[in-house]
Amino acid sequence: MIPVTLTFAELASALAIMMDYDEHGKVLHAWRVALVAEVLARDLLPNHRAEVFYAGLLHDVGGVGAANHIIHYPTIAAQMADPIIRHHPIRGAQIVRSIPGPFPGLHLIADMILDHHEWWDGSGYPNQKKGEEILVGGHILRLADDFDARHHYYPSLKLPAVLEHAKRSGPGHEFSPEMFAVLMRSFAEQRDFYEELFAADRLPDLLQRASASLPEPGSLSGPDLLERALNLFAELVDAKHPYLVGHSRRVSEFATQLARALGLPEEEVTKIKLSGFLHDVGKVGVPRRIIDKAGPLDAAEWAVIKQHPLRGEEIVKSLHGFQELSPIVKHEHEHYDGGGYPIGLRGEEIPLLARVIAVADAFDALTSLRPYHAVRTAQAALQVLREESGRTFDPAIVSVAQDLFGPALPPG
Repeated sequence: MIPVTLTFAELASALAIMMDYDEHGKVLHAWRVALVAEVLARDLLPNHRAEVFYAGLLHDVGGVGAANHIIHYPTIAAQMADPIIRHHPIRGAQIVRSIPGPFPGLHLIADMILDHHEWWDGSGYPNQKKGEEILVGGHILRLADDFDARHHYYPSLKLPAVLEHAKRSGPGHEFSPEMFAVLMRSFAEQRDFYEELFAADRLPDLLQRASASLPEPGSLSGPDLLERALNLFAELVDAKHPYLVGHSRRVSEFATQLARALGLPEEEVTKIKLSGFLHDVGKVGVPRRIIDKAGPLDAAEWAVIKQHPLRGEEIVKSLHGFQELSPIVKHEHEHYDGGGYPIGLRGEEIPLLARVIAVADAFDALTSLRPYHAVRTAQAALQVLREESGRTFDPAIVSVAQDLFGPALPPG
């Protein structure tokens, strides 16, 4: 049974997981930033610890569309040179403000994200704020963000050396000297916590404990708000590749029509509709150079592509109550003859709803512009589905698609 509520904590955590993949796997940058920021907020902004924590989870959500995860832009010059990175605090604040639901702290979270790359001396971005013009919460995020980024850039340095490295260049320039002193004191007093941050197996427990200690910002209730929330995932995925704009929404619509034409129960139709929004969430971590490649992929590139359904499964599983959608997301790239991925299931081993999504996904891809093929007419797309019936696609679903999409569409 699909739930009727989704908490802000669940939504923010799933968005953070989605945004924290690169081609090598989970970066976990947002988790560590959120945890460090929450610890610093205990001293610096105690009445807004929850907002600081969730701003940490979501601070890089505006970076979708960049060629790589923002952690791979090591200098402010590299960040400023990429328009998507340079504007990601603005875009991130806009995305957070667009989250549907009654969340009183949402605008404060957005404002913190807007300021999280401003520098104390005014040389940051996007608005070149300086000193006290920068929100305290935004500056906390800057401290936590820089701490984790430096550890990433200099992995051979022990944590004390990472802080000493920041101390030589940051206070008075990137950071408020007084606020940087709080980070130094926090590290000295909670050394075990900071060491645990970089033990991947400890992070989920640290995150769960931090979230449980904070007030829940609110929840989404009702099918309309839930659909709008899941559509946010679709918009973020599609935004990474401009030619994909609207793809996930259309897949949801086509798959819903197919499910109804197949006579599936209404609860299964709802699962299909929501899965359409989520079917590509694992692609956020796939670099643009692979997704947008016009020619054939090499073996290494295919290996990255084949991981995205597994990443999508993990993201969907992080949405409490939506776990039953995860097999649909995981298996929509299986082929009816067993030649698909990630597992190589065949025939009715593939979940029925995943087989439906596969046909809807292919129909929209074929009738839309892609770097690797021209736009096909609906009739030409249906011909491809017929040719792949029994190989890539379930013949029964292809037959329904022919009846559903064929007569109502102009001849190609």
